[in-house]
Amino acid sequence: MKDRRSFILNSLCAASGMILSTFGKNTWAQNNVVRFGITSQRPATITKERWTEIGSYLSSNMNCKVEIVPIPIAHVYQHIAENSVDFVLANPNETMLLKYKQHAKILASLNGQHGPLFGGVIVVRKGGEIKKIEDLNQKAVVALGQQSAGGYLFQVHLMAEKSLYPHRQYGVVMADTQDEALHILKSGKVSAAFIRSGVLESMTIEGKIQPDEYAVLAERKDTTFPLQHSTELYPEHYVLALPHVSKELEGNFKNALLKLSPSDVAAQKANIKGFIEPLSIASLENVMKPLKVAPFDQQNQASKKQTASTILLD
Repeated sequence: MKDRRSFILNSLCAASGMILSTFGKNTWAQNNVVRFGITSQRPATITKERWTEIGSYLSSNMNCKVEIVPIPIAHVYQHIAENSVDFVLANPNETMLLKYKQHAKILASLNGQHGPLFGGVIVVRKGGEIKKIEDLNQKAVVALGQQSAGGYLFQVHLMAEKSLYPHRQYGVVMADTQDEALHILKSGKVSAAFIRSGVLESMTIEGKIQPDEYAVLAERKDTTFPLQHSTELYPEHYVLALPHVSKELEGNFKNALLKLSPSDVAAQKANIKGFIEPLSIASLENVMKPLKVAPFDQQNQASKKQTASTILLD
């Protein structure tokens, strides 16, 4: 069985010099494709449409089929545990967990349309009673949870600077997507939403929200970063190779990513400039370590499950 699997891998990828490890379970042996997981903070259909051309670009450059797999943020670690993807485009928090807990290797940083940095946004209903961060004391917010950097951690870090802590000074309702978070905010069930920079602009262009519906708390102005944001700017998503992937495949995949040009159709469709050598993770560690979130927490597994659950203020 092992000889047959090795024959298939060598035959399919000989032109690229790519050979996956023949040890253990891996997706290539099962599907004869390289699966590139894209963590999805928007509905999966939108993620698939945005990134499919990247899959085609990689397939062409690597002479192998590369399939795009949208992964809801809440299910990232399930996919990793099942080895259902070979590479993953992960947000900063997921990157830390995959690097330190799963021994995944960071290959590249995403260079978005507005550069390789992004921030978190605290959104409120325009014309409402919430005018500043301190007004959220004893209120409830909607967020994507600890697995989301731009949709939770960055904002929690900012609010902690005002001595406001989740589940103590304010309650948190969890949403599955950033679209859902804004809908929950609009319904009046919460006082604010934590979303990543760029979502307000994208949903406005898509006609899903009106520009006069929402306001941004503690908005920062940056001439090099035009998107609305409340927090400091941090490194964008990273591309990681999972441990079962061979060194040869890692190298070929990374080279193909770094060759992507802003003028390529795939980059334009994904609304990115391309990929660059990995940025330092130091600023992300500075956010996550004081908050004691995984992988920098000392809690037991039971406590982690409790923290991940939906908690409302009485």
